[in-house]
Amino acid sequence: MNIRGIWIWENDHPAKDEYADFLSDFTYKGGSCTLRISVDSDYAAYVNGTLCSFGQYADYPYYKVADEIDLTTFVRSGKNELMIIAWFNGAESCLTYHPGTAGVIYEVDGDGEVLAASSTDTLCRMNAHYISHRCKEITKQLSYGYAYDANGTELPLHKAVASAGHTTDLYKRPIASIELGEPVKETLLKAENGTHFLL
Repeated sequence: MNIRGIWIWENDHPAKDEYADFLSDFTYKGGSCTLRISVDSDYAAYVNGTLCSFGQYADYPYYKVADEIDLTTFVRSGKNELMIIAWFNGAESCLTYHPGTAGVIYEVDGDGEVLAASSTDTLCRMNAHYISHRCKEITKQLSYGYAYDANGTELPLHKAVASAGHTTDLYKRPIASIELGEPVKETLLKAENGTHFLL
């Protein structure tokens, strides 16, 4: 799969268990709208504040898998905002993750036209809610848990940096993504109301 963007990250010295936000504005004029994305290690993608996709397929640094998500029902005519929350694992003990290099690559396609793509002009910041660098293992097999503070204060945005060491040969996800069900929606609603989560 071809993605007309580059691999980027929030900083040039990423550490294990790190969360970052990446934001792109784009203009939608009608027709189909598709997000193509690959991340090391996991992501959640939002369009205009609505969660539209999440869950990087478990792959390898030398064999990266990309998701292709139909955004048509999430976008509106005119200006839209894509926000990606990306998590870099980096742990060597997880059964479903092979250690790689922090990075995200994506594009928003509108009927064959690039509406937005990851680049060194992409605005980013450390995520203010997921707490980075805890490195608190659930078990050796499951790797890290997480801590989330819904009351965190957003940090200033700055331009992303190119992330080296990634393959540009990307493969389409071989199975369907996880769907967003009612229990997840209820959890998201609680988070928006100020609940703290710790795992």
